[in-house]
Amino acid sequence: MSKRRLSLAVLAVVLLGATTGVRSEPAASGDPALAARVQTIVMRYSEALKAGDCRGLERLLAPSAFETYRTLCEQNTEYPRFLRDFYRNASFWTSDVQPDGSRARCTLHIQTAEGETSQAMLILERHRGRKWRIARIDS
Repeated sequence: MSKRRLSLAVLAVVLLGATTGVRSEPAASGDPALAARVQTIVMRYSEALKAGDCRGLERLLAPSAFETYRTLCEQNTEYPRFLRDFYRNASFWTSDVQPDGSRARCTLHIQTAEGETSQAMLILERHRGRKWRIARIDS
C-alpha cells in the first residue's frame, strides 16, 4: 500500500470517528489498512447501538454473536428504544487494535452520559472468507 493510500485510510477513520463520537488509538501492530477496517466496523457497531438498529447489529455481528441480541430484537419491541435511551450521548472509542491476518481484536471503551465507563474486547473475523464481522464480545 502506498504511503498516500495509507494516509488517506487513516484520515478517513479519524474523520469518521470525529463525526460520530468514536475515537481510536493507533494500531499496536499488523496491517494498518486492516486496522482502519476494524475501526470502521466498530464505529458502525457503536452507531447501531446508539440508533437502536437491530438490523444493523445483525449485519455487523457474526451469526453466533448475534444470537445474544436475536431474542431481544425479535421478541421485545421496546429493545430498540432501550438501546437508543441507554447509549444516547455515550462516547465510544477503541484502543489496542491488533489485526492479524484473518482475525483482529480491539478494546471498545464506552462512557455513558452519566460518566459510567465500561469496556469490551471485540474479536473480528472474516465471515465466509470475505466480509469482516464481530465474532465475539467479551466484557
